[in-house]
Amino acid sequence: MIVVTGATGNVGRPLTQALAGAGEQVTAVSRHAAAMPDGVRHVPADLAEPQGLTPALDGAKALFLLLSGDLHAPEARPSDIIDLAAASGVRRVVLLSSQGVATRPLGPSRIAMRAVEDALRESRLDWAVLRPGGFASNALAWAQSVRTQGTLAAPFGDVGVPIVDPADIAEVAAACLLDDRHTGGIFELTGCQRPCGCPQRRPVVLPTDGQQKFPGGGQISARHRLVWVS
Repeated sequence: MIVVTGATGNVGRPLTQALAGAGEQVTAVSRHAAAMPDGVRHVPADLAEPQGLTPALDGAKALFLLLSGDLHAPEARPSDIIDLAAASGVRRVVLLSSQGVATRPLGPSRIAMRAVEDALRESRLDWAVLRPGGFASNALAWAQSVRTQGTLAAPFGDVGVPIVDPADIAEVAAACLLDDRHTGGIFELTGCQRPCGCPQRRPVVLPTDGQQKFPGGGQISARHRLVWVS
């Protein structure tokens, strides 16, 4: 049986569907109840309280671990989840990390995620780490400003940012969960191109007047305008 945390999210949902479609027994974990594919067991749990995962991990052979933002805080102990998984008999963990662990290693959330990666590598479990770039689905955060103002807020409109479809991340996660050949791998996941702000937005949104622009103001302006989703 495979446990998928964050099972209602942009990665967890297609991963749950893919594993169930492959005939695997799947336990989906999320904070709140949600509709699941036929045959998938759902267990509500909050990873901030690792012991709540105990029922979900009973009988599991593998775990897909996705950590929400609050588990990157200095006082959080997400490594406890890895210890609990090992104690429950889980043999393999696939961790959804971030490309920023390598490209921006001194950021607070990156330091926290690196610590989780290190804890997983130092465990006796089989493991794989996924480091995706930006989620393509984050472009949906522009929808309202495009509809109302024809603008796309971003801190650096002309800087190339590698992006990847969350469904592709889920496909790689499924392969790592099911195939021993990927054990011990650290996989950086991006799309086939590194678009800058201009090419990135063209296939996503088309304002009614056909004009697209980034407002001035740099990082501070963008911070006030954007709430990213993942």
